[in-house]
Amino acid sequence: MNGGRIKNMKPSSKTEKIFGSLMAASVTTAIAAASGGVPAALLPVLMSTLASGRHKARIEEAINELAERLSNIENFAESLTDAQYKLTCELVREIFNTPDEEKINFLKNAALKTHSIETLNMHDATVLSRALNAISIRELTLLLECYGSGILFSRHQYKGFYNIDKFSLDGECAVGLINLGLLSRSSGEGSAGDIGAYSFTQLADKLVKLLADE
Repeated sequence: MNGGRIKNMKPSSKTEKIFGSLMAASVTTAIAAASGGVPAALLPVLMSTLASGRHKARIEEAINELAERLSNIENFAESLTDAQYKLTCELVREIFNTPDEEKINFLKNAALKTHSIETLNMHDATVLSRALNAISIRELTLLLECYGSGILFSRHQYKGFYNIDKFSLDGECAVGLINLGLLSRSSGEGSAGDIGAYSFTQLADKLVKLLADE
């Protein structure tokens, strides 16, 4: 009888909720859904390109690996908090939005670590996902390379600072980090000894913790 089958059904785990719909639908459909700003008339044209084929292959590989590895984490489904669930979903969504293989790898590794950040709250999940959505791989690389040092927009070398020419590519990326709230003027701003230094923010601390290798 139907009643016996219903009784034996298990509720969906959070892992299944994150990946279930993605695995049930084709990657092409999921990409189209994530590309909400693209006019419908252009989607078939874009999806037929070689770049789209490479994009789909990267996504399939990343999502399959995530689904397998997250499912193998002990007590993952039972222990995942609402904030961890939100950030994991946002990271997966961003994987579908970026064709950059290097950024996909960063996002994938971050999604694998999210469950271990016990202090994560909804605010953190929101601002971290917003930063990861907007940041370029070049900005991300600069963040990880310079983290722990002060930033100074200067052609002169100051000991203890990462000196950047503001009109160089690194300078452009550093300005991007400022706009993302990851870099701000140091606490000495306006003092007699102020040399115009910038330091990394608490948001940058949290982002590096999420992205850096163990």
